[in-house]
Parts: sequence; structure tokens; C-alpha cells
Amino acid sequence: MKKFKFIIITIILFIGMKNVYAKDSIYDYASVLTLEEEKALEEEVDKFTNKYNVDMALILVKYYTPNTIDEYMNEFHEKYFKEDSMILIVIDFKNNIENISIKTFKDAISLYSDKELNDMIKQINKKDGYYDKLDTFIKYSNEYATEEDELKSNILLSLNWLLIILVSFIIPSIIVLILFILHKETLKTNTNSYIKKDSVVITTKIDKYITTNTKKKRLNDKV
Repeated sequence: MKKFKFIIITIILFIGMKNVYAKDSIYDYASVLTLEEEKALEEEVDKFTNKYNVDMALILVKYYTPNTIDEYMNEFHEKYFKEDSMILIVIDFKNNIENISIKTFKDAISLYSDKELNDMIKQINKKDGYYDKLDTFIKYSNEYATEEDELKSNILLSLNWLLIILVSFIIPSIIVLILFILHKETLKTNTNSYIKKDSVVITTKIDKYITTNTKKKRLNDKV
């Protein structure tokens, strides 16, 4: 009984943690951004994500272990975003040469053409500071996404919220019902369930008492 309740509580906590979990969007492995710049970029990324229901990640890295930048981006997506749709930019400094790469995954592929992605890189290269480069990337990511894409993402977002609300209502209701049934069963339990079989023998005895009547007679003082 206690173990079952513990499992239910664990499930509830897991669902809660899953709902509040949020992915990072800024990965400054090269340490070239200030905290203020990271915060400002994160706010812009959040606006983009909420608008198009597509994740975005900005990476600055000095070197990477796979042979090509494309392999690095694929591994990054698999590790941190898995099945999520996203647009990803990487500014790397491998061999002391600055390179800019942009790649889309899943549904985000249909948002941008190759020509638009190449144009983004051209516009980014015109900027000097890394904050300005990343800010330009976010700006053109918004600009090249169409109103039709925004409408589709809003529909998907509404469906996702509807699903979340339904799941959030159904699961707690089932758990409450199970706990109610278990509690009801507990109340039916009597003391017999705590006694081992044949450990207690109860017998019946009748005690009979014999009663008699006596008469008292006063004796004379004289003999």
C-alpha cells in the first residue's frame, strides 16, 4: 500500500518536472558574450519560439570534435533537442577562422529556403560584434518566416495546449480515484487481518457457583 502511494507521488512529481523543464537557447562555449547580452538574446529567442512553435539555439564554439560542422550540428540537435523542430546557428573559430553555419531540423526545414539561409549568413557577416551577429540572425529568422507559417504554428500550439490541459485533468482524476478506492478498502479492514492463522485459540468456559443458605441462632449466655 505504502509502496503504491510512493509510486503515484513519484509519477506526479515527474509530470510536474517535465512540464516546467525548459531548454537553453544560448550556448556560449567561446565566452564572448556578456550576461546582459545573453539575457537580451534569450528574450528574443523566446518570442520567436512562442510565435512559430520552433526552437532556436545560438552556439559560439572555439572547436568541435566531429570532423565537420554539419556532424556537430546534427549531434547537438540529437543530444539536446531530439525530435523538436528547430533552427540552429553555429559561429565557430576552428583553426582561428570564423565560420558561420545555419541549419534547420524537422518542421523548421519548410520555413526557409536555401537562398534565404544563405542570405541570412551574408547579412550576419556584415556585422562586427557577436551580439549584433546573433541579433541579426534572429531578426532575419523572423522576417523570412511567412504569415502562413505563423498561422500553422498557432494552430499546432493551440492543439498542444488542449492536449496538455486534457492530460493534466485526466491523470490527476485517475490518481485521486485510485487513492479513494484504496482508502475505502483500508476502512473495511478489521482486526482479523492482523492475526496469523491458528495463532490464537478462543474457547468458551462456563463457571457454576453453588450457593447455600445459613441460619443464625443466638445461644444463651448460661450453659
